Amino acid sequence: MPVVGKRFGTDLHERVLLALPAHDGMRLDAFLRLHLGSFSREALKERIRLGRASLPGRRAPVRPSTRVRGGDTVVLRFPRGDVEGAPRDARGAAGPAGGAERHRPPRVLFEDEGLLCVSKPPFMPVHPTGRHLFDCATVLLEGALGRPVHSVHRLDRETSGVLLLGKGPRPARELAREFEAGRVGKAYLLAGLKRPGWGGRRDFEVDARLGPGGGGPLRLPVRHHPAGSRLGKRARTVFRVVEELPSHVLALAFPETGRQHQIRVHAMLAGIPLVGDKLYLGGADVFGRFKDGTATEADRRALGLPRHALHALALSVRRGGRRRTFFDGLPPDLADWMGGELGVDVPALSGRLAEWAGGRWGGQGG
Repeated sequence: MPVVGKRFGTDLHERVLLALPAHDGMRLDAFLRLHLGSFSREALKERIRLGRASLPGRRAPVRPSTRVRGGDTVVLRFPRGDVEGAPRDARGAAGPAGGAERHRPPRVLFEDEGLLCVSKPPFMPVHPTGRHLFDCATVLLEGALGRPVHSVHRLDRETSGVLLLGKGPRPARELAREFEAGRVGKAYLLAGLKRPGWGGRRDFEVDARLGPGGGGPLRLPVRHHPAGSRLGKRARTVFRVVEELPSHVLALAFPETGRQHQIRVHAMLAGIPLVGDKLYLGGADVFGRFKDGTATEADRRALGLPRHALHALALSVRRGGRRRTFFDGLPPDLADWMGGELGVDVPALSGRLAEWAGGRWGGQGG
């Protein structure tokens, strides 16, 4: 059924569904099951009884047995805490249910009349999806600015760093075209764990093609294919090692394409899967246990970090007739881990990264 409207707030999400002629005469709970297949029939009946589903223009109360007519709109309401579950801390355990930190929007790095550049924290989705409806970058920024913002590219929920958004449909389309045309420079910092395939190279590239994973609702992990294969889509990442340590590698990654999980898969193929990567370092079983909330201390120790060690360090885009480079330094969690666990000179590393970002593409920094 078509979703004809959505409204996201910091504490309430509303979704408007349109009933088609084929739905005429269907019970309301059965109609909702077409859209909310993961909910049991009894759970849907309870939602209706609680007033979380309504039929505008129809006499109240609306019951599970109420018949839907073709052309009706059905409004679904999801209050905070209804479907997203208890907020989780960085270790994946249930965290406190309140506190201003949950509502803190991403930190603004740069803003003009059409563009918004922010530093996205780890564990924050870019936009509402699945069970993550509220503590998302776009929702929190819209609440802070009092106007809609539009994502033009994506970062994985666990990935931190530079995120560009459009302040309106037109600037969003303009920015999206820059990404689609490959005119945006992208640099990521990663920490990888050395594996037998690691060859000690300083500068290298990976050209493996990437495509959808196997069966299942998430279709993960992403599959990789040789560069000459007809399977998957072209994907190329250039890597430059920043620091090689006894068991770890710190590297910059420059993705020339924008495929799902591209850097994570290419780093794995290079013999340096990302520290903390539940899927490509831990494997399907470990990923499943974290997803189900049954991960063990042994799982956490094997991964080394609560999230994958990937940070969007810099983006460079043409804006107003000149090139602008936006830089976001080391996030606190990675800086603390690198300085403590790895013994890295974090201030020196931060200075090198800032100097590099200032000279990589040229143009004015953000």
